[in-house]
Amino acid sequence: MIKAGFDGAGFDIIHSRMHSCLDTCGLRLWMDMLMSICEHCLCWLGPPCSSFVILCLAQSQRYDWNQWWGNTARAFVRTGNSHMQVAAIMFLVSCAIGIMVCLEQPDNSCLHKCLTMRSVLSFVKAHCVKTYLGAFAGPTCKPLQIWTNRACFFQLARDCPPREQLSGEQLVTRSEDGKSFTGRKDLLEESGTYTPQFGSSVAHIFATEFQRLRHM
Repeated sequence: MIKAGFDGAGFDIIHSRMHSCLDTCGLRLWMDMLMSICEHCLCWLGPPCSSFVILCLAQSQRYDWNQWWGNTARAFVRTGNSHMQVAAIMFLVSCAIGIMVCLEQPDNSCLHKCLTMRSVLSFVKAHCVKTYLGAFAGPTCKPLQIWTNRACFFQLARDCPPREQLSGEQLVTRSEDGKSFTGRKDLLEESGTYTPQFGSSVAHIFATEFQRLRHM
């Protein structure tokens, strides 16, 4: 987005503890920035997915019978729930003030099924875009789901790329009985990085839609 000529701000706890949206000051920072964005701009959300993906199901125990809240005796599940609730607030407020918003998660994440997020997505009639980071020059196929309030982001949809076009190692292996998974933590973390091609596609779609809305 910055390379495309837009001003922007990125918040992540890896940059500063003050960026933590789970702390009062951090959440206030996020909301102040959101309210400072001009109409029709973009809020992109990428909450930590670790407790929501199928790889951690045995530990998180997120199922329909507990409404996907999971085993709240585990700290990482409670943290995930808090991130989900903050993302739901940001998504709802973005829609209310006329901002484009996208929520990105791995395709097997159940974050969108959690009651708070599910209610927001249903209320604003959000669209779900399925795509693959591997189709944007990623080293692995990396299937993604992107929830958004703007249909223009369906342009990000891609088919799964052929394996021969991928350069990276397999991120996850399934046991012989199919009941458990083993993941490469280093590769999984690396796979969460958006490729330049993906970023350029998002910037192009946004720029086109932004100009269209500005001239309506």
